[in-house]
Amino acid sequence: MKFTVSISSLVFAAVSSAVAVQAASPIARSANALSIIFYDDINFVGNTYSPTNAQPDTCIDLPSSWRNRAESMSVGSGYTCTFYGFTGCQGAGRVQAGRVATLPTTGNPVLYQNIESFECTSF
Repeated sequence: MKFTVSISSLVFAAVSSAVAVQAASPIARSANALSIIFYDDINFVGNTYSPTNAQPDTCIDLPSSWRNRAESMSVGSGYTCTFYGFTGCQGAGRVQAGRVATLPTTGNPVLYQNIESFECTSF
């Protein structure tokens, strides 16, 4: 009987802990926080990359595994971003905003599989 009570206590404690974890409130994110998602296929599918703690008016280099890889992207509302084909936001830049199902394959610079860095500003 003592063994059964101990098992029951353990099961109750595990279930209580799981419920407490599920009930925890998510980390609050400012409604004006910069959000950008890169996709490695057109039409917002495939693998994704989203820089953590991206700040406006700051040049962000993509990690080497995501340079020259993006085929579509989504920029959060309230922001426009300038994308560059080189790290350090060097060279010609191209402004994009909102959801872009297929990155431009013409113009200067071409962005389809050709983004290495970017900088966003709020509007």
